[in-house]
Amino acid sequence: MEITEEQYQRVKHLFPVARGGVKLSNREVRNAVLYRAEQGCQGRGLPESFGNGPTVYMRWSRWNERGVLAQVFAELQGVGVAVGIVGGAGLG
Repeated sequence: MEITEEQYQRVKHLFPVARGGVKLSNREVRNAVLYRAEQGCQGRGLPESFGNGPTVYMRWSRWNERGVLAQVFAELQGVGVAVGIVGGAGLG
């Protein structure tokens, strides 16, 4: 599952502004998080097209701690996109 550009535009404001030498966009990381949750894979099992596994994990971890993911999922569910909450157990 990946979110579309239109869906991402609806939730873009919820993500923190990336700082420093960021190589992956928030949308790319978000799609990697969805892929990991859907496929149940570890970071090392993440296809190269989604980027670096540790980078994805670190950003997911920060977003999860700050409640960003819950806000994103609530917003997407509010417009009819069927997604579930990705909690701490699935991506560690």
